[in-house]
Amino acid sequence: MKKILFALFISISVTQAQDLIYTYIETKIGDQSWMYKNLDITFFRNGDEIPEAKTIEEWKALSDAGKPAWCYYQNFPDNNSKYGKIYNWYAVADPRGLAPEGWHIASEEEWTIMEKYLVTTPKKNLKPNESWSVFTEYLGGLRDYGGPFNGESSYNMWWTSTALENEEIRIILLSNSDKSLTKLSLSKKNGFYVRCIKD
Repeated sequence: MKKILFALFISISVTQAQDLIYTYIETKIGDQSWMYKNLDITFFRNGDEIPEAKTIEEWKALSDAGKPAWCYYQNFPDNNSKYGKIYNWYAVADPRGLAPEGWHIASEEEWTIMEKYLVTTPKKNLKPNESWSVFTEYLGGLRDYGGPFNGESSYNMWWTSTALENEEIRIILLSNSDKSLTKLSLSKKNGFYVRCIKD
């Protein structure tokens, strides 16, 4: 029994360490340094684990309780390599820190600065699959509060760190037809992706 428990402890510790010390690829966009891909960690900066919501019931229960949660798109782990993980707002805003050390979750203003640089720089724009060598992206949709997943290959939606007065959060949307970002105000109980920018 002691050997089994020891082996389990080591396995958990290694998994945790991989999240905490993972080196993210960054890309320079103007004067900003962004993560090249969506965030895909399962631990807060202090080492506490973020609960995975594997079912519709778990997603709703955690969101209703104001607790952090993450999931894979369609709850399918193979989607992680393309899209990263979907988080609810309570994971994004948790004081333990979702962004790794040296990074933070981009604000609405920081997204705007990035967009202005890309749309005004020759041969660079925001239309997926055209000029995304500086900001790689697959369109991974979202998870709404009720639990269903929507929008794969049609659009991608990211949380910003910008909270609004009406208890909603500023969201960034990019569709497969637009060359610019759309800014929305949506509920904290939805599930979107996270893109970090360097401190």
